[in-house]
Amino acid sequence: MNTLTLSTIKENCKFIFPLLSVSAALVLTGCTGGTDSATEHYREKVEAFSADMDTLSASINGISPEDESSTETMLGYLDDMDQRFAEMAALEVPEKYSDASGYMTAASQSMSDAVLSFHVVYESSDFDEALADKAMAKYRYAFECVEQMCNIFEGQQASMPEAPSE
Repeated sequence: MNTLTLSTIKENCKFIFPLLSVSAALVLTGCTGGTDSATEHYREKVEAFSADMDTLSASINGISPEDESSTETMLGYLDDMDQRFAEMAALEVPEKYSDASGYMTAASQSMSDAVLSFHVVYESSDFDEALADKAMAKYRYAFECVEQMCNIFEGQQASMPEAPSE
């Protein structure tokens, strides 16, 4: 396993997930103003997504690079993360937050691309540093999209982040 890249992923988790937790708390504040069942259902899903990201972050940060199964463990957590992103993207967004849908779709697609690339990088006999860097850029972009989605829930201006180059 390439320790540098595992360390990079872990460092990004330490930075990104606390940001996501704070943003999700703000999202929940924004969502609680509505009393309709669609908004309440979505609020519950956002809360579950945030909790899942916190758990996956802690799990990724707990991986020891010396552990023989660290590669498989990390890829499993990233697969779980990808699944959670896909589930969020598939949800129907309440009408008053309809602009948020495109951000979660972009985040989910980017996370899927990142996870696929991480699998290629770590399951290959030759480590491809350029592909690992692209995977990390897509991983970061996914969370930047989530952050912009949170801006919408907070009533702030949001703009689609610049997508990483192919």
